[in-house]
Amino acid sequence: MRTFCFVQDGVVVNRAVFDDEGLPEEWPDRDFWIESEDAQIGWLYEDGVFSPPPSADDPPPTEQ
Repeated sequence: MRTFCFVQDGVVVNRAVFDDEGLPEEWPDRDFWIESEDAQIGWLYEDGVFSPPPSADDPPPTEQ
């Protein structure tokens, strides 16, 4: 099984699991689905890397 995440504006908004062949050729918005077993809805995607969103307990970034 392979898991793909739908990324919209840099955020994972949906996930789908497919058989070992992966995303079907006719799947809508195919270019916005990116394979990841770990990423969850709400995770961020930037420069080809998924990362969890900042925790509410994390301090905001400081301006430099």
